[in-house]
Amino acid sequence: MSSTIIASLPRRNMSSTAPFVIAVSKDPAPRVVASIWAMISVSTVFLFCRVYCKKIRSRGLWTDDYLLVASWTFLLVSTSLTTELMRLGFGKSLDFSAHIFTLSSVNVVMNKVALALSKTSFAVTILRIASGKLKIFIWFLVFSMNAVLATSAVVAWKAACDRPSDSYEAVLPGSCWRVEDSVVMHMVSNAYSALVDFILSLLPWPMIWRLALKRHEKIGVAVAMSLGVIAGLVGVIKVIKIVTIAEGADIPYRLSLLFIWGQAEINVTIVASSIPVLRVLFSEMYATTRSDERNGYLKSDGQSAFPTEIGMSTLEEGRKIEQETNRNVLLAMGPSPTTDSAMRARETEIGYNAMDEITQGTQRHTLRNSESYERIELARALR
Repeated sequence: MSSTIIASLPRRNMSSTAPFVIAVSKDPAPRVVASIWAMISVSTVFLFCRVYCKKIRSRGLWTDDYLLVASWTFLLVSTSLTTELMRLGFGKSLDFSAHIFTLSSVNVVMNKVALALSKTSFAVTILRIASGKLKIFIWFLVFSMNAVLATSAVVAWKAACDRPSDSYEAVLPGSCWRVEDSVVMHMVSNAYSALVDFILSLLPWPMIWRLALKRHEKIGVAVAMSLGVIAGLVGVIKVIKIVTIAEGADIPYRLSLLFIWGQAEINVTIVASSIPVLRVLFSEMYATTRSDERNGYLKSDGQSAFPTEIGMSTLEEGRKIEQETNRNVLLAMGPSPTTDSAMRARETEIGYNAMDEITQGTQRHTLRNSESYERIELARALR
């Protein structure tokens, strides 16, 4: 993307032999390199916690996890390529070599792939709690976004018709196009990517609000799943930076700062996609810890630990449920003609089995509309 934008910027007077070079004190490399590696370090921590917690707290990784890991891998390659471009002097001059153009174009591809995978991962997470026509709409967003970003990555390799003096190591065969068209394509792809971020961030609200959860839980989960709006804001800022890049001095320096915004959008998406999962997993860990503390343990000799202090309320609740079940079964069976205790016990056992078969559907229906069921289903979707 940066190489394409360079091509569209005003050139220095070709009759002048002095290259347009900014001062050494304005070398963008330290700022750009420090920023992109700091951001990927933060996203790496969040992604590692997500993968680690899922490995030890749930049944393993899902499709959205693999997509996010793949996105991080391409992001790492893009970050390394950006570092190499800075080492080669990118941002010190508007004139750049064919090799820098090649590295910049490869960097565009890596960046777009990482961006597409990160957003697709978040969309797949939402698909796990969506249903009906909403799923179709989400799939439309996924396919259209990937198509736009893929097109933007491919056209980065097209030659510029109105820049005959440029040299290339690699270029797409066939017809060339104007640099203005290329810049417009990149702006459209970035704008659409930001729009998808905003839409995906708002979709969880109506879905979660319909669940039978407490109000504060709804708000907490919905906010956690809406953090992708930050990535959308970063995308908007990136588009604004592209539009206004030629309006001030030190154009090469300001151009190099676009690398920071390009990497920031992906890193923010990875972090925003990990927070809802970590929230659910940490909540479960906290609940388990509180349960263990409440139940307590007996340490007989300092070596063994046996659960002994089970909460009296839990035991009493279990007894009440068992007694109520016994009464319901006996009432359903009616009076028995037998006076033999063994036969009566056998009839009771048969009655239990029959009641289980009769009430299974009703019990499932009741559970499905309960707060516990909704919480379990939401946790499964995010785990």
